[in-house]
Amino acid sequence: MRKASMKRNQLTAFATLLLAVVSVTLVGGGCSPSKNFPELKEVSGVLIANGQPAPEVSVVFYPQGEGGASRGTTDLEGKFQLMYDRSTKGAVLGAHRVKFLEMSVDESKSRIPRKYTRTDNGLTVEVTSDGPNEFVFDLKGK
Repeated sequence: MRKASMKRNQLTAFATLLLAVVSVTLVGGGCSPSKNFPELKEVSGVLIANGQPAPEVSVVFYPQGEGGASRGTTDLEGKFQLMYDRSTKGAVLGAHRVKFLEMSVDESKSRIPRKYTRTDNGLTVEVTSDGPNEFVFDLKGK
């Protein structure tokens, strides 16, 4: 009889612990703090430099108002999708300055015209709530 009572106590303790873990998980009490971002919209696009897709280029949108920058890297076809942080897609609504950073360190092989590697290059876009926020950048020059 004593063994049965001990097993029942262990089972009750295990069930209570399991219920607590499930409750915390469902309520969202994970390890990471909740994110308090401004309103974001997904942004994607294509980067072309002098008529060719521009792979391995970092595309950065700097909002002219509140919020942080969003970044993405082009694939082999020049396509990109912006991320607000490592796990959150999108960019802040409103006007943005756009800058491009080539991953290559050899400037002599740079495909991106130098003008567009600066934040003050004059290139701006508008991220809107009704979208689509798909941009094609066709950069020309040296």
